Amino acid sequence: MALPTQLAHYHGALQKRSRITQAQEHAKLEDARSQPASTTQCSSFGSIITFGAGLSVMGFLTGFESCVVRVRGLPFDAHEREIYALFTQQGIDKARLYLKTNRVVEDGSREVEMVMDSDAGAALSVGLDMLEFRDRSLSFEVHDHTVPGKMARLSVKDADVLTVSWREPSVGYIVTLTSLEEAHRVAQELDGSVCFGRRLKAAMYVPLRFTSGSAPLAPLVRITGVPVSATDSDIRDLVGADLVHLHRSGVVCANVNPFNVIRVAAFATGCRDKADIISIDRTESTDELLRGFIQLRARFRTWDQAKRVYDYLIGIKLAHGTLCRVLHSFPLSFTITIPILQYIAQRFSWNELHQSASEAGQDHCRLSTNELPGEPTIQISLSGGDPAIVGPLKVKVEELAASGELVSGWHPRLAQLEYREGPFVNRALVESGAFICVDQQRQQIRVYGSPEAIARGRTIVQDELARLAGPSQTQVARVPREAARDFMMRGVPELCEHLGEENVHFDPATCVLTTSGGAETRHLIFRVIFTHAAPVEPRIPAGARDVCPICYDAVQAPVRLACGHTYCTPCLRHFLRSAIDSDKFPLTCMGDEARCGVPIPIHHIECFLSKQLYSRLLQAVFRTYIARNPLTVRYCKTPNCQQVYRVASQDVPRPVPTKCPDCLVVVCPGCNQGAHEGYTCAEHLARTDPEEQERLVDLWVTDQGGRVQRCPQCRLPLEKTAGCNHVTCRCGVHICWRCWGISSESADEIYKHMRSEHGGYS
Repeated sequence: MALPTQLAHYHGALQKRSRITQAQEHAKLEDARSQPASTTQCSSFGSIITFGAGLSVMGFLTGFESCVVRVRGLPFDAHEREIYALFTQQGIDKARLYLKTNRVVEDGSREVEMVMDSDAGAALSVGLDMLEFRDRSLSFEVHDHTVPGKMARLSVKDADVLTVSWREPSVGYIVTLTSLEEAHRVAQELDGSVCFGRRLKAAMYVPLRFTSGSAPLAPLVRITGVPVSATDSDIRDLVGADLVHLHRSGVVCANVNPFNVIRVAAFATGCRDKADIISIDRTESTDELLRGFIQLRARFRTWDQAKRVYDYLIGIKLAHGTLCRVLHSFPLSFTITIPILQYIAQRFSWNELHQSASEAGQDHCRLSTNELPGEPTIQISLSGGDPAIVGPLKVKVEELAASGELVSGWHPRLAQLEYREGPFVNRALVESGAFICVDQQRQQIRVYGSPEAIARGRTIVQDELARLAGPSQTQVARVPREAARDFMMRGVPELCEHLGEENVHFDPATCVLTTSGGAETRHLIFRVIFTHAAPVEPRIPAGARDVCPICYDAVQAPVRLACGHTYCTPCLRHFLRSAIDSDKFPLTCMGDEARCGVPIPIHHIECFLSKQLYSRLLQAVFRTYIARNPLTVRYCKTPNCQQVYRVASQDVPRPVPTKCPDCLVVVCPGCNQGAHEGYTCAEHLARTDPEEQERLVDLWVTDQGGRVQRCPQCRLPLEKTAGCNHVTCRCGVHICWRCWGISSESADEIYKHMRSEHGGYS
């Protein structure tokens, strides 16, 4: 075949291949636009959020409506997809499931915790209990969804039980013995001994002789705490010696019917004997200190009833003057553990919280601390019965426990033990009064303490980072927009080479450059910006097919997205990092002059960001989603509470109130107010909101056709049905009904005004 013919066939083959390639890329682009993107989940704001491509919010499960289902007994090699299948096969959407923990326990089995819808979780835990899985029986338990960093709720047993005790009735004996030796022996043997189920007290007395010639008097031993059921014969056997005389003293504590003490208190507080009192039992304590006490356990139908009886009995004296000792448990109990050095650094703030709990009263809530033996941590416990008191205090405890100030910067050497638990932390606490927490996993540094201590601690951290990595300060500069392309391509790599990539942040959308460094860094930034400030034409080599949508230059180190557009690796990395400080979500391709609009795949976003930045980006996305969708999701009404709830339509006659898992406040999901049973949201707003009441009154006044008007001075509605145009308001002002002129002096002024201005009174 001749050479020209071969060339013609060669070029034809190239054109055909090019057409095929273009068709394939076009099909790939359409496929990327139409295919559902992969998803990812994260836990933030107490909610489980599902993100799609470009980090679009596809769904969420709030803390108000979620629970944790714990599954025990799984084989150690159970795969994650098998765990999800246990729930999806029951008809639950996978987007409403979140695998919180997945670990192998001591017996070799696997234990998992799955966050899911609370109603479905309660139903499934009963329906799936003892389910067979690979010839193993599984057990299911439902718990409240506890967010990391929040107080964990403890299971409280017998919150509806009261323990009531008082000293058992007793008598005393005076024993006359034959000799001092016998009296001394009996007193020593009986004092503190336990007899007849009671701890006795015994003391020896020697009567004085009043005359020198009289015979010595016999020694005496006084025995107290003897049960009233004991007889004189029992005492003789107990003493075990020859007695000259035995005298029984009066009753120290009169006998009472113990069960009547509970019944009378219950009747006085409105309880019905058989309906509200489940049981009253007398118990025997094994504690030696409680011997000689009558102790009862009374179980009531509800905690509120037990609390009313507790309030009635506390401090009350029985008929013979004995005080009752009453104990009860709070139904709400929470705990959180923090480093003991953090508690020391924040001791003044914790003391203020303890004072707040004390002002509420020990009968309403208790805040206590407990050092764990052998552990560098301290346990903070909060308990109470009234959610309105416990909830806000719980939020304050959680806020203080997480109130550390984040210090920007990181160095790999901070992962060493000396920075996490060693001399550096101790030295910082002594010098600044602040606790410095180095989180190796998140690569974060937080400083805890008072505002002054935090400032000193931040200086210590910054000095240490400067010592490890050189001088560092935040430098902010703006790059001319017309030079952004060239600066992205050449200026940013130059700065990264000198300062390190983690210290250079350039937002191509705003053209703002943020770096870390000292004076030399500042001069370097201005030199680089000046060098690349002149706009340049794109330097695209002949034949180059891929142009970066950000720098508009030939792609270097290409990254091709599913839509077909190719980016420079540094450009795409900086674009994704700058997204944290913007509110333009979801993240879409900027190709075709930002008209492409195909969401960026999640795996591209995740691989270009560190775990810390990726987590911050997910939180920023959901925070933006909350701000944009106030009719879908709202923050809890308690200040500083980070929980969110799903908004219900006010068109529903009466939205079901829901309780916040953090602050325990009950909120109406329709109007963001408290629970208002028996009223619609509009009715409740009209009853409680002064602004809404004023608005409704204005509407009613407008509908009266001039018959009703508001007083110009006090805004009280006035009605005129007949008579002249002089109207007097109860605030004392005189009004002309025609022009609403007023006089606060006398009616004569208004009559004079009506004659001169309107020619009469009507």
